[in-house]
Amino acid sequence: MIAIPSAAPFNPGTTATFYKDVPYGVPNRARLDVWRPDVEGPSPVVVAFHGGGFMFGSKESYYASGTQEEIGFYLAQGYTFINVEYSFIGRNYDAEGVKKCYEDAEAALLWMVQNAEILEIDVNKIALMGGSAGAGIVQQMAFNNIIPNILGIAITEIQSTYNFYKWESIFSVYNFDLEEATLRYGSASGLFNFINVRSMEELQGPEGLAYMADIDTLAVLGNFAGSIWVSNTVQQNTEPFDVGHLYHHPLQAKAVYDQALAENVSVIANIPELNIINATTRQDFIEGILEA
Repeated sequence: MIAIPSAAPFNPGTTATFYKDVPYGVPNRARLDVWRPDVEGPSPVVVAFHGGGFMFGSKESYYASGTQEEIGFYLAQGYTFINVEYSFIGRNYDAEGVKKCYEDAEAALLWMVQNAEILEIDVNKIALMGGSAGAGIVQQMAFNNIIPNILGIAITEIQSTYNFYKWESIFSVYNFDLEEATLRYGSASGLFNFINVRSMEELQGPEGLAYMADIDTLAVLGNFAGSIWVSNTVQQNTEPFDVGHLYHHPLQAKAVYDQALAENVSVIANIPELNIINATTRQDFIEGILEA
């Protein structure tokens, strides 16, 4: 294997081997955990990316009580579970923006594919999952086909795109204006920091616009040949009143849902605030695509 087994952070309820903080790159956060089920031969693989606004959080968040049972389910099904840490952007101006996080995620996935034989995984059966910023990473990786054979993605509390000018259309019912939003939410919004700019003028300039175009996942969603499961259930369908509400608004998920339908990409959505309801759970969706 790729490392010495470690003590698991919790009991998954099934036999599995846990490898902690396996390095996949140079940055000090370029580490991942591998949960290997007790099966013979290559296994399907589920890869998780944590949330945290690209500025905080950790892979250990998936070991909280709410997802322990889910990880145990994947292992019991014979799936390897890989949990990825990645670099953060700074809380103030960052010279790289969210592309820094994307570069780590891409490195992790390429490392995984390159080491598939050692990891004993089936690179033809890959599912990605992530929440909030992790969902943004998953969309960027999947819709740009960073690695082949991503059969599906499961994303929660998502942002639809980081081309923020598209948010004016997504939130048009609330007369959303990007410049006004940067004043309302201030530096805490992270809008400028995500895009590697320090002012509205830089955001509107050629470099800011080009950066947003590079990370506009809605624009490349149609490239994805897999299936999408998307769920935003935390926030109400009202005018955004703070950053968390704006980032995780039901309309963010609906934008991905609508784009997938328009591009004939297979999609399941659960957005109860918009009366888009589907009872399929994340783990049932992942099982379905990996067993198909």
